[in-house]
Amino acid sequence: MRTRTLAGMAVVGVALGCVPAGALAPSFTGRAFVVDAEAFPVDPSPGRGTIVISARPDSSRATATNPPSAAHSRAAATDFGTAESYTGEQGPSASADTATKGSPPSSSEESGGTVLHAHADPTPLATADAAGGPGTTATFSYQQASSTARADGSGTTLAAEAHSAVSGAVYGPLRVGSARFDALASTTGRPGGARAVGTVTVQDATVGGVPVIIDGAGVRVDQTRVPAAQVAALNRSVRD
Repeated sequence: MRTRTLAGMAVVGVALGCVPAGALAPSFTGRAFVVDAEAFPVDPSPGRGTIVISARPDSSRATATNPPSAAHSRAAATDFGTAESYTGEQGPSASADTATKGSPPSSSEESGGTVLHAHADPTPLATADAAGGPGTTATFSYQQASSTARADGSGTTLAAEAHSAVSGAVYGPLRVGSARFDALASTTGRPGGARAVGTVTVQDATVGGVPVIIDGAGVRVDQTRVPAAQVAALNRSVRD
């Protein structure tokens, strides 16, 4: 499931292999699965319907798989997504990988106020955390940003979590005091055992100086902060 907003995104996913009829295994060690979690607080090109090279700061990724029972995590100061397939990883990052011989179970990196952590163990479990700021792109600026990704296949429930937050964000006419994005997907592998939850919390937001509310219903004028007589006209201005 996905949660996308004007400033960030949390992505989580769980894919589970077939289960023999009547099987109620206490864990997932004998079954095939992939658990993915990805979080990034800032997307410089949100809402684009085309493929673009997007540099997402303070991003986290975590993956747990079976077979083989393996985990991988990465926290990056800047994540270029699919472009890294051609350019390789760019900038400071912390990575952990159980599938690579000699790779440490945990790593950390600090650079220019950005703090990165990654952990992986073969149970399998992977976690990654990134925090930094301030930052500026051609169209976007922010004061602080952070993300956390977790992929867990170590117990009786497969679970993926992604959390990201940004504060002091400015994107064109949009200004946001703080925004948080949280997503969770999990499954027990049994009927009725799947769960997916996504939430977006935005505070102190304005569009063109007009106080607004941003939630699952979209963007609208905050009627508690503007005169009632101006609501209709201001809603039109915000939409424009």
